[in-house]
Formats: sequence, C-alpha cells, structure tokens
Amino acid sequence: MLNSLLEDKTHVIESGSQVDAKARQLWPTEELNQISIPARLQEPESDWLEKIKEVAGEARNLIDQVKKRRKESDLTFNSVQDKWTFGNDFKQVRDKIEKHLEEKEKFIDIFKKLGKLRSKIRSLQGIAIDDEKKHFSFGQEVGSGAALIDSLMHKVDKLIADADDPHLAHDMEGDIPSLHLVLIRAFLNDLKRFGFETEMEKAWLKEAEEIIVEAQQAIDTFKQETRNQKWWIPSSTNRARCELRKEMKRINTGFSGFLETKERYGFNFIRSFIRRYQSTSVFTRVSHQQASNFQTSDGIDINRIMSDVKKLKEEVRQQTKESEKLKLVFEKFEKVIKQFEEAKTKEGLNSSTTERLKQMRSLADKAECSVNSYIKNSANERGFHIFQTKAQKNLYKEIEHIKGALDILETSIKAYSIELTEEMSSVVGLEEDIREVVLDLISGSEHVVSIVGMKGIGKTTLAKEIYERGDIVEHFSFRAWVSVREMANHDALSIDIAKQVLGTHGSQEEINGRDSWMNKVCDFLKERTYLVVLDNFTEENAWETLKKAFPATERSRILVTTHDRSVAKLLGRREPHQIKLQTKEDSWRLFNQRVHFLSELPQEVVNVAKEIVRKCGGLPFEILRFGYLMSGTDVNDPMLLKVLENIDLNKKPWHEMLEIAPKDRHDENLGEFLYLFPLFPRDYEIPVRRLVTLWVAKGIEARNGSTPEDNAEGYIKELIDRNMIQVVARKLNGKVKKCCLPSALQQIWMPNSGETDFQQDHSSTSHQFPFCRRQAFDHSAQNSSSHKDHHIDTSMPSVPRSYIDPYSFLSFDTQEGSKPGEVIGNSLRTEWKRFQSLRVLDLEHVFRPQLPNNIGNLHELRYLGLRWTYLESIPSSIGKLTNLQTLDMKHTYIREIPGSIWRLKKLRHLYLNQNYRSKIVDQGSANSVRNFQMVMYQPRSNSLKNLQTLWGVFIDEDSFLKDHLDELTNVKKLGLAFQLTSSLHKKKLASCLVNLENLKSLRLRSIGETGKPQNLYLESLEDFKQLSNLYLLGRLEIPSIISKFPKSLSYLTLSASELKDDPMPKLEKLPELKSLHFYAGSYAEREMVCSKGGFPKLLVLKLWKLGSLKKLQVEQGALQYLRELEIRSCNNLESIPGLNCLKSLQELKLTNMPENFTTSIQNKWWESWGEIAHPPRITKDNW
Repeated sequence: MLNSLLEDKTHVIESGSQVDAKARQLWPTEELNQISIPARLQEPESDWLEKIKEVAGEARNLIDQVKKRRKESDLTFNSVQDKWTFGNDFKQVRDKIEKHLEEKEKFIDIFKKLGKLRSKIRSLQGIAIDDEKKHFSFGQEVGSGAALIDSLMHKVDKLIADADDPHLAHDMEGDIPSLHLVLIRAFLNDLKRFGFETEMEKAWLKEAEEIIVEAQQAIDTFKQETRNQKWWIPSSTNRARCELRKEMKRINTGFSGFLETKERYGFNFIRSFIRRYQSTSVFTRVSHQQASNFQTSDGIDINRIMSDVKKLKEEVRQQTKESEKLKLVFEKFEKVIKQFEEAKTKEGLNSSTTERLKQMRSLADKAECSVNSYIKNSANERGFHIFQTKAQKNLYKEIEHIKGALDILETSIKAYSIELTEEMSSVVGLEEDIREVVLDLISGSEHVVSIVGMKGIGKTTLAKEIYERGDIVEHFSFRAWVSVREMANHDALSIDIAKQVLGTHGSQEEINGRDSWMNKVCDFLKERTYLVVLDNFTEENAWETLKKAFPATERSRILVTTHDRSVAKLLGRREPHQIKLQTKEDSWRLFNQRVHFLSELPQEVVNVAKEIVRKCGGLPFEILRFGYLMSGTDVNDPMLLKVLENIDLNKKPWHEMLEIAPKDRHDENLGEFLYLFPLFPRDYEIPVRRLVTLWVAKGIEARNGSTPEDNAEGYIKELIDRNMIQVVARKLNGKVKKCCLPSALQQIWMPNSGETDFQQDHSSTSHQFPFCRRQAFDHSAQNSSSHKDHHIDTSMPSVPRSYIDPYSFLSFDTQEGSKPGEVIGNSLRTEWKRFQSLRVLDLEHVFRPQLPNNIGNLHELRYLGLRWTYLESIPSSIGKLTNLQTLDMKHTYIREIPGSIWRLKKLRHLYLNQNYRSKIVDQGSANSVRNFQMVMYQPRSNSLKNLQTLWGVFIDEDSFLKDHLDELTNVKKLGLAFQLTSSLHKKKLASCLVNLENLKSLRLRSIGETGKPQNLYLESLEDFKQLSNLYLLGRLEIPSIISKFPKSLSYLTLSASELKDDPMPKLEKLPELKSLHFYAGSYAEREMVCSKGGFPKLLVLKLWKLGSLKKLQVEQGALQYLRELEIRSCNNLESIPGLNCLKSLQELKLTNMPENFTTSIQNKWWESWGEIAHPPRITKDNW
C-alpha cells in the first residue's frame, strides 16, 4: 500500500512537470518565473512522503531477507532465533508505519491533496490547446483495471453460487460471508464503469482478491474432502466442517481487516464526471429527503425500512422484557440508515445503493421474525427461570447475527463508495457544431465535410470529439485519423497520409511511387464504410492527387480541418462548417473548466481574470493558454495580481488569420461594413440592430435584389464566420444579439485609439483593415476636422468644434442627471449647421436628451435612436426629416407623437414603447385617449408603404390600422396588441394580416381592459412562406388553426391559448421548428405525446404553468436533436415516459416544480443518461 502511494505521488509530480513545461512554453515571460507553477506538494507533505519511503524501504528489505533466509535453508521459518529476530524487526517497522499514519491523520490529508492535483492536471491534459494532436500521458498509464475487476467479479460470483448450495449454507455460518461478497460485487459493478485511477486503489483491491482466493480454496478443499468421505466414518465429515467454519471465520476477519485498511489509509475513490456547465444541480448533490425517497426497481425503499424498524422497536418496548438488550441493535439500524442517506447524497452508485437497501430490508425482516418468534415462544415458557430460556437463547443468537451484519454494512458504506465530482464538458460552446457535423457525416450527401476556422479555435478538439462518438463508431466500420504534416513536396505528403490511413492494416513491404500508395489506399477503402479525418490540411494543390485515394463510396466520408477557407471550399460543393469564436459566457465557462479554484481567489484577482478572458476575444487557444497560467498558481502568491495585470495578448493567430483573408472571395462592401465598428468605444458590446441601422443609413445600394438590412445581416454573419467579430450574446431564438471586435484585432487595427476620445479617421487605418479599397474612405489624414463619424463624451461642456459635418453621431454617456441631455441639446440647437450632413443620431441610454425644435433641419438624418432615453416628448418638426428611415422610441415615456410623423415616406422601422398602448387615432379623438396611451395621429394614404418594422402599436375599435393594416405591404416585423370586442372587427383584422405576405416575425396579443388575455381570432397562416417567428397570446377561437401554421416556422410561442386537444401531433410536423414555448394557460389537458420522428429540428422546448398536464410522453425517435427542456410550475406533472430517448439533451431545467417530481427525475438519471458521453445537466430552481 505504501509503495502504491509513492508511485501515485511520482505520477502526479511527473505529470505536473509536463504541465509546468507547457505553461512556460506558452508564457515565456519574466513575471512567470516569479510565481509558483504548477501547484505542488507542500513541504510537510513532501517530508511525510520521504519518511514513508524510508519505512517502505525497510519493510521491503525485511521481506527480501526473509525470502533469502527461507531459500538458503530450504526450510519453513521455524527457528526461535529467526522468529524472534525478524518478528521484532517487523514489529518495529509496523510501529513506524502506524506512527506515520497517525501523523497523516493529524496534520496531512495527502490523498485529498494528490486527488486535487490529479484532477487539476487531468483537466489540463484533457484538451489540446492548439490544433495539433498533442496530449500528455498521465504518468504511467494506470488503465481501466478492467481485467482485475472482471477477475474479481468472476471469483465472487463463483463463491456466491457455492454459498447457495444448501449443504454449504449452514457451514458458512449463514449470510455473513455472503454479505461481504454481495457488497463487494455490487461495488465492483459500480467501479467497472469508471476503472482505476491510482495504484493505491489497485493495491487495495488486490488484497480483496487474495482473501477471495483463500475463501475459494477453503470451499474447494471442503468439497473434495466431503466428496471422498466414507459414510461409516462420520468424524471425517465433521472434521471437514469444523475446518471450513474455522476458515470462514478467518475469511470474515480478513474482510474486516480489508475494510479497515481503507479507513486507516484514508483514501477515497473520487471520480470526475465530465458534464456540461451548470449552476445548480440535482445530479450528485441531492437533499436528504431525495435520498430517503430512493427505492429499488422492486419497490424496496428506505422510508419503509425505517418505518418498520421504528414500529418493531415500539412493539419490543411494550411486549418484551428484553427491550434494553434489544435497544442497541435498533440504534445500530437507525445509524446505518442515516449513513445510507448521507452516502446517497454524494455518490453515483446504482448497484451498491440497491444492494445495501436489499440487505437492510432482509435484516429488518429477520429482526421482525426473531422478535415475533420470541414473543410467541416466551408465552409457552412461563415461570421462573434461573438460566436463559430457549427462546432467549434463539433471540440473542439471531440479534447478534443481525448486529454483526449491520456492522459490516456500516463499514462497507464508508469503504465501498465512489464520490463523484462534477467537471464541465471538454466541448464548451461546440455542442451545436458537433450536432451539425455529425448530421452531415451520417445523414448528409457530401463525401467531404470541412471544418474551418482560424488557428487555435478548436477544430481538432471538435473533430476528435466527433471521431470518438458512439454513433460515429457504430456508423463507420473503419476510421483513421491523419495528422497532416508539413512536407517538402506533394508526393511526400501523399505518401505520408497514405501510411497513416493504412496504419497496421497495410502490408509491411515498402512500395515505390506516390500513385502506388494512392492505389493501395483506394483498394483498402473501397470495400469499407470509412471515415478518414485529415487534420490541419492546408495544401490545396495536393488535393487533386489525394482524392484519388478516397473512393466516394456510399456512406463513407472524409472530415477535413483547415484554417484556410479557400482550401475548404475547394474540397466540396457545400459550404464548410465554420467554427466561431466563443461567446462571452462560453469563454468564461471554458476558463472555469481549466481553473477549478476560482472561489478561493480574491475578488480583485477574479475581476482581472474576467477582463483577461474577455480580451482573449473568444479564441479557445488564448483562453486555455491563460488557463494553463492560472491553473497551477498559488492563489496567495503576492505576485499573482501583478503578473495578471501585465499579461500581453498573443496576436500571432490573428495576424495569420488576416494574412489569408484576402485569398478568399468576398463582397467588396464587406470592408466598408467593418468600418462601422470603430464608431463604438473599444471593447463595447454592440447591439446588432445598431450596426444594421448604421449600415442602412449609409445609403449603399443593396445587392442581388435584397434589402440593405439583409445585406447588413449577411455581412455580420460572414465576419463572424471569418472570426473577425465575436458574438457576445444571443437572443432566445439563437440569433445574434450583441457582438464586438476581438481585443487583439482592435490593437492591430487601432493601436492608438483611446478609451474615451475615440475619434477614428478611416484613412489612417485603411491599410490595416482587410477587404478595403482605400478610395472608399478618402478623407484627409492630416486634417482632424475631416472626421466623419464620432462618438461623444458628454462630460465635456459641448460637442468639440473640430467635429465638422459628421455623418454619424453616437453618444455612450449613461450617467444620470440632466447634463448629458443638455450638452447634446445645446449643440444641436445652437450649432445645427455643423450637423447638416448628419445621417445617424444615436442617443441610446442618454438620459432625457433635449431635442431642439429645429431638429427638422437635419434633412439628411436617416436614423434617430432614442431607445432607453426615458424621453417624454419629441418636437413636431420631426416631420421634416423626410429621409428618416428608422425611429426607435422603445423604452421612452413619450405619450404623444405628432401627426407630422406620417410625412416620413421613407420610414422603414418604427419602434414604440409596448408598455404604453401606442395607438393610432383620428386627430379629433385624441383628447379622449387615456393618459397612459401613446397617441399617434392618423396617417395619410401611402405614407406607410416603405415600413418594414412596426413594433409596439395598439389597436382597438377606433383604431385606423384595424381596417388598413393590409396597406403595410412591405412589413416584415409586426408586433401588435389589440382590444377588440366586435367579431366583425376581429375578422377584419385577421383578413388584413393574411395579406402581409412578407412577414417574417409576427407578435399578436389579444388583451382586455386590464391587460388579461382575451379571445384571439386567426385565419390560416400557411401561405406565409417567410414567416419564421410567431408569438400568440390569447384564447384561440379556432383551435384547429395550429394545423394551418406555415412550414417555414422556426420559433413558436403560445400563451393563454386554452387548447383542449394535444397540439403535439400537429406541431411536430413543422419541418423547420427549432424552438417551441407553451406559456401559462396554453394547454388545458392532461397529456402530451411526442411521437416517433416528430420535431425533426426542435432544439428548445419550454412548458410553463400548464396546471392540468400530468404526463409528457416521448416516444423513441422523437425530439432527436432537443438540447434544452424547461418545465416550470407544472405542478401536476407526474412523469415523462421516454425521457431517456432524449440523447441530445444538454440541459433539463426544473423551475418551481414539486419536490417529488424532481426527486423522481434525479433517481432515474443514471437509468436515462448514465452511459452516454455527454449527459445533460439537471438544474433546479425555486422562487
């Protein structure tokens, strides 16, 4: 055991040195040499291990001397002198060991420290941080230990089978040996799925194997002797039985010593279970109430056992005189049950937990039987007895037997335990990429599937994860991983790839010539369903030769990773799969995966770490590189904060990405779109809608018959695909909400820009921006007054006079008080001539800017952003802004909009505050409108023709729009709330809606006077070819209308629909549906069924406040790509049959759900997902 401990220490130290070397390779800085990397054993721990090494050496020497002495004398070790000499020596060594183990218990938890280091190092070794296929080995490979476990289980099974022999059962002293065996077998069954991690674990179970072998030998000897016995010599049989009982007693003692050894050395079986990131889990840490509700498949539960024991205890107290003598055994019962509950809260052991319950149930039944038998027999033994009666003797014998079994259970609960600690998945942020690529490989039609992305973005990690998936292994009969190396010429490259593909499958004889090798590979692969991964392939000129080696047989695939988009496009007809930079959230999750001790860090260090992770720009290489630095650092090192503050970003991957960017074809306007980003402060998280409106305001003609908005969204997608901009956050429907320029690109393109005074002259950086034609922004670099785009620091008393004739004006001052609004108001009012060319005035988040009455003089203005300004009014001169395209008044307090707004015939996007009843009325009825309504005077005819977005408007019986909504022929995004009581008016509104054939997003809310949902009348929407987003609030007057939803629908939300028939059979046929939300009152029946093949693309399903729902049935083959299932406040939901069919599920959210429901889900966790590579996280939240 001691030698195994020392081996484990050596493995950890060697692996830590590898991590140390890698960290210094990644961070070759002077500061790094001043901090401790990685975390190592402390001095007291190292000293203790050195003493242990000495003692272990002495013990080994003694053993060697004994072996030598026996060999020399060829005798057993019988001399008195030898016995005394070596016996005394062994005693001294044993005393030293005991002394050191006592020191460990008092001062040092060496096993916990080694386990922590092992977990940290393993997490660092788990993922290569670059695109090369490099992985450290964890010291000497311990392996799964499957052979030892299988051997042990086989021997235990044989022993149990022998114990079931009725002739042996009595001679093995009942169930006590069998109890040891069934408990260790259950533990081995649990351990088998994890394997061994340390030599200490193997050494301990080797001791068990020796005991089991001795037990088997004893039984075999007994069988042999009784088989040869003479019937006329009964003494021989009795002697054999006595020997067997003697051996079984020794075996029991051996098992007890085996369990005590683990307690003495104090090590635990701790396994890291790799899972997706989560905040709250009911997986490994469950409440005692949940643990006490655990039951086996045959209905045995701990609550019932406890109840029966208490009942029996009370019965004994009332009816027998032996209550004091029996008290100890009942206390032992209660103690063991309590330990069972505590162990269940931290273990993931199905077999052991089930076996413990069965044994406790059996012992409780035996105790009840013994007590009842005693009560019955005592009644027949009335009178005074000097000695124990027969009934008492039988009772005490049975009770001692039960108490002994409980002692074994108590010790085994401590010893046979595997504590699971959660780790995050190695594929943070890549889950959707995995799903899409696997779908292409298994179900797609393309022979070559490409993964493309800049260096360090995780292409190899993604490919490796896919390569090792169970469904991929099952689908492809042959797989080969090829690491493409740089070669002097194409012939050498082709031959090297061929050799890697063939591996050990090809003949060993060397063949000459590239073509011969290609033919050999082709002949080998053409009869197989193969998957070949070409990792880091960049030689486009070599592909014509290489592809001859890979026959395009049905179902066979080639998976290529490359950082060159032009190479990826050459390989296949389909667009390559582009890996994107990590989002802000995923970046922090990935860093957390590398660094496990963030809770121990001072908050100021955590804040600096978050800032560094943000500056990594979502590039996994940089995030993991930083993780290596932090992972082994002493959190109390005084140099740590200084090192972090002086970290410099690695710009090399970004420079390499920019070098190959011009090779790929692109829209010539892509560079001009990229110039929008310097309008925002450095590291600003830019809402996509602001970029889109800025682009539209530029007035650049749209291409290919699309709109400027479509072009802008296309440019954003392309820049994301090219890893030039980072997605910061996404909307609930998966679309990009915010983005930014990665910090490294900001430093490359704008090295001298400040944090506050961010005036950007495009010509000064145009040579650094990719894709750009210099003449596109030919403004004089020598004259700062020529700047055309500015953001303003409103802490200044006025807008700088150097800002002459700007195109766009954006403010980012969010301070409270009137000053920001006054500065802007004064400048626009007194110096408006300086802004006559202004196209964009974006004042988002500026508190109540004072818009002057002469704002109408800004004739070129195309975008006016007032979102989150809490503005209360706008000037009537706004009607003179005849070029205005976007007016954003979301989250303002504006109650009245002047009628002049309808002169704005170029208006494309109008956003109103949906919290106000923003209502279009005749001018004469304006005075009758309630104060909380926003008044919009009736428009003139044809003034709405260009409107594409109308959001937040309210319609009632008097509204102009209820009869003229169909005039909005170009509207794509429509958000309406309406209060209509007349059936005629409802039908008129519905008929107007069906004529808006360009709709992409529709939100309808039918509400009453107090805002409560009302009846909602709809006509068929199936002719809407572009509608992808639909939100409906209100009771559907025609429930069958859900079968008339368009096939193009991707996002659907139903609220207060009061559906009586199961909607799933209809909705599951929508081929493009990705997100489905049922909110309060949307379904009023007891059961939902998702059938086989249903919802082929659904990713998110949410069920909120469905009070009648009792059962959600998931059939095999349904919801095959569901990633997120949220169930909230469905208080009567009892079960989800088929939950285990959701193999792609990443997160199951249980919010405000009854405790018994969450407990049942937790109890079935292993049954549902225990065997899959990336099981879902289960999060529980109660408000």
